[in-house]
Amino acid sequence: MHVRAGAKAPALLLPEMASHGPSHESVTPTRYHGIVRGSKRQIRDGVWELRVSLGNDAATGKLKQLSRTFHGGARAADAVLRDLVDQHAEGRSDGIGVTAGQLLDRWLEECERLDLSPTTVSNYSSQVNGTIRPRLGKIKFHQLTAKHLDDLSAP
Repeated sequence: MHVRAGAKAPALLLPEMASHGPSHESVTPTRYHGIVRGSKRQIRDGVWELRVSLGNDAATGKLKQLSRTFHGGARAADAVLRDLVDQHAEGRSDGIGVTAGQLLDRWLEECERLDLSPTTVSNYSSQVNGTIRPRLGKIKFHQLTAKHLDDLSAP
């Protein structure tokens, strides 16, 4: 893939994460790559409240959360919380959980929206669909590494 110096292309930007309020001692956050996406709070012995952040509502901007009550041990509650976070990652409105292919689609749409030259958009689309998407399209964006990108230039 070749990139021309000085070429103007839209940047792919993700919305910022909503800040979380003060934490309580009994709340255990679940972190994926430094981002708090779920929490566990003990209500009483053997009863846990599990919360998963669903991102910000597009219309109101308010943080959406999913809350579930779980009966069982702490480790079992952790496992259920991990499953809830993984299950709802795709539907988040802030970009968390999307694949590189989904972000590339958004980027190409933005290129068209900015009214770039049809030839430029066609060239970008050819590179994305012919080179990048086959190798990186199914990888979750938060799991993408420098090695993945280095491998793109390998024959």
